[in-house]
Amino acid sequence: MKDMTVSIFDSIICLVPIAIRNSVFLKEDGTLILMLKTRSVDVHKEPDLVFSEAISRIASGGLKVTVSAWLSPYHHDHAAIICIKS
Repeated sequence: MKDMTVSIFDSIICLVPIAIRNSVFLKEDGTLILMLKTRSVDVHKEPDLVFSEAISRIASGGLKVTVSAWLSPYHHDHAAIICIKS
């Protein structure tokens, strides 16, 4: 296995800070996959805003976002964010 992959499934609270804190366990160039349920993070904010805030926090935490995509039409207001430890 070339690199360690960590998958974190976001449920009731925003796990972005947890993902950043646990990125120390990733090897250099390791992959982190974050599944973001935007309505579970904050029902009062627009999902696009929660999504962009999550990407900003991840990038400021030392991870490089390589892919970010909405999971529509299968999972409304859900997104996947794939990052590489740089």
